[in-house]
Amino acid sequence: MASTLRALFSLGALCRYTAATVCAQPSIAQAYALLGACARHENLQVRLRAVQGLCLLFSGHPDLLTDASDLIHTLLGDDQDPRIRTECLRGLAEFFHDLERRITLLQAGDDDDEVLPHSSAASAAAAPGGDADGTERSDATEADSGAASALAQAHLDEILGALFATDVPSRLAALHLVGCCLKQGVIHPMSIAAPLLALLADRDARVVSYATSLLRIVETKGESYVFTQLRDGVLQSFVFQQKVYGNVRVSPRSSSEESSYSAMYGLLRDSRKFRLQFLRKLTDMVDASRAKSPGDVQQLVLVGALLASLPLSLLEECLSILKSISRTLSVSAESVLAAMRGHVEVSRVDGGKKSYVVTSQSEAKRKVLRVDAYRCASMVVLVQLKAYLKLAYNISESKIESAAANEATPKRAERTPVRRNPQIPPFPQNSFVARVDVDEDEDVVRLYAMLRKLLKRDGEDLPLTAQALQVLHLADKSVALEDSADSPDVRSPPPPQQQAQQSGRRMKRRSPQ
Repeated sequence: MASTLRALFSLGALCRYTAATVCAQPSIAQAYALLGACARHENLQVRLRAVQGLCLLFSGHPDLLTDASDLIHTLLGDDQDPRIRTECLRGLAEFFHDLERRITLLQAGDDDDEVLPHSSAASAAAAPGGDADGTERSDATEADSGAASALAQAHLDEILGALFATDVPSRLAALHLVGCCLKQGVIHPMSIAAPLLALLADRDARVVSYATSLLRIVETKGESYVFTQLRDGVLQSFVFQQKVYGNVRVSPRSSSEESSYSAMYGLLRDSRKFRLQFLRKLTDMVDASRAKSPGDVQQLVLVGALLASLPLSLLEECLSILKSISRTLSVSAESVLAAMRGHVEVSRVDGGKKSYVVTSQSEAKRKVLRVDAYRCASMVVLVQLKAYLKLAYNISESKIESAAANEATPKRAERTPVRRNPQIPPFPQNSFVARVDVDEDEDVVRLYAMLRKLLKRDGEDLPLTAQALQVLHLADKSVALEDSADSPDVRSPPPPQQQAQQSGRRMKRRSPQ
């Protein structure tokens, strides 16, 4: 077996350095057929050595890549053994490296006495007639470049899919191959920006570092390439984490830990315009007030947790998010609450305690309810996010109102640093809202009760205490259906005198100054 494995590797290496002359061409074709057959062998070690030999052969004879399209598709498939896929990715990256070296040599004019003894360029040099002026060699190198471009375009989906492989070696090998393709210009930078951004949420530091360096290269190709793909990058990062790790981690596990999305935000640190637009774009992703169909409630919570976990360092960054949220709540929150109120009915049972039941039971009404519940969840996340940022960065409601009154952000806010309170726990990404099922009556009632309670607290400047976090449901706990001190929707109504006092305080708070 050992001699067979050595022979497979040696055969590929020999073909790599053998020019495709008329005499050698049949032998190279036979070698390709043999290695291709062994690449499908049942023995893993045989397949590994055959793949290594094939990649060496392709480096010397790129024209064979056209015939090997189906084979490469199989080797890069999701159902392939990770070691085979990794080896194929490494071999293809080496092929691009060889091509880059050949092009560099030709551009440097070092073709008089040094031509790498492989590829179509080597075949041109070895052909009868000699290629004295290097023209044929240059044309052959262009043909090799065309084969490389065709390879990248034909297997781009498989290569990008390998970026989300469950094993780290495959992801690193795919990054290396993507980097080779990017540097040689055989793939468009925008087509890889979103997957690279998603990899910034990887929990392996090597992957994050490599992806960041490639994104920096993408930025040099076009200033807006990275920014325009940020939304897709965020959404793909959720898919990536769920596939690879079985869960999505947005909020850090402790207040002393940095968010995994800090690297993504760091890419925009040097551009104030893109940085603020990114924050607004994320805030808009949480705003579903104009949704026409129900969406993914968990996604709303995850994006909200992402915003809460970003390493904001300037006052204007915080105010940009808070102004946008306040504007949305002032326009849409009450209408969303009124729509939800039309789906529930209050009845008094068990000693006068309030109990809510969902009245929308017909299919047509349930369809509307699903949309309204989704919008309600959006409002809940926005109110929570606003309260969380106010507590985390010690920003008062009056400061938000003052900033909202001014169209342009004051210059001092652009330069005013802010520091996150280290005592505040991470934003709860696994709260009740993230698990809401809009088809469950119990969840709908909880969601409605939660929005009612939070809107009553919106506009207050609460201190950072455990009780405040409980009141705002920022303690990563589900909303209880049973009576509780902070759940006004499931308690008995207060006496009329107390109701009048509470109503008076609310009217006074909401009256214009």
